[in-house]
Amino acid sequence: MKKGWGILFLVFLGCFLFSSPTKAELRDINQSYARNEITSLFEKGYITGYENGAFMPSNPMTRAEFATLLSKALELPLNEASAAPFTDVPSWARPYVGALVFEKITKGTSSTTFGSNQPLTREEMAVFFTRALGLEGVAQSLDLATPFADHYTIHDWARSSVSFLQAIQFIKGAGQKYLPLQKADRQAIARLTYEYVFRFATYIPRVLDITVKTEVPDATGVSFLDEENVEITFSNGEKGKFLLEEIIYGDYYYSIGIRTLRELGLDGNVWVNLDAISKRNMAQIGLGAWGLTNSPFQVMMSNDMALTALVNVVNQFYGQIGNRSTKLVDTMEAQALANNIIKSSK
Repeated sequence: MKKGWGILFLVFLGCFLFSSPTKAELRDINQSYARNEITSLFEKGYITGYENGAFMPSNPMTRAEFATLLSKALELPLNEASAAPFTDVPSWARPYVGALVFEKITKGTSSTTFGSNQPLTREEMAVFFTRALGLEGVAQSLDLATPFADHYTIHDWARSSVSFLQAIQFIKGAGQKYLPLQKADRQAIARLTYEYVFRFATYIPRVLDITVKTEVPDATGVSFLDEENVEITFSNGEKGKFLLEEIIYGDYYYSIGIRTLRELGLDGNVWVNLDAISKRNMAQIGLGAWGLTNSPFQVMMSNDMALTALVNVVNQFYGQIGNRSTKLVDTMEAQALANNIIKSSK
């Protein structure tokens, strides 16, 4: 679910529990490490306690309860239909589970079960938050090392999320361990919910810094120009202006490759005078950019086949003199799409 950065600032949290509150204060949170966060959320009306006024900070939360919480937090449209494949989702949670399934924030534990009554684990919690923030693709692309001593106990499907959230200091471990299979307790969920609702803007510079350091090895610095644009300083002293999303969502190399072609200003008149090797080299720039994990396109055949096919269709297009004023990068993309060499991945 790529909603852009707006979703990070427009999160509103609904009812944290699913029982009716009757107390004006929570009576059992004084010893909780998340007491301040719980109190803030409670005072804002984002969470409530049980009918006896207890919050039970050390208690676990089921996957169905958390799905309902997260769906309300994201203000997603209810979608009961998308939960239809699951036979174990209670009626009160079905519209919320379905909303998350539709947005690809969550999956079932099998094709027919959601694991509704299973306690949410700490590694599942990390994946939920990463997906809800629209950053799972970023986490997977960065593929950061996992620093926790028990990293080998983290499932493969959760490792990138745990590593990424730890790198931006969104989650913490228990000493040197993360305890990924341990049940996530309500105070841990409250702390992360507080960070998510009130403080995630403070994490954006960390995400940007880690992304640039990892994905742009020749960069020496990065700074914000405004809320949408950043400036990267390169090792040769040059500076470049980029969209924040262009960097965060991993489109940097795609944009550079395509941007280079555009800046060259090549059109059909140049193409028809290139030799065969130069044409293949030019086409390879496009294919290389389109084949990147986070490009907006997906290459539909092997590189050799795609390269031959692309050169052929561009030759045919520019074979008509009237088409030769069309810019090369636009022609390559249009012809590659029209001839199923690539397809849109967004």
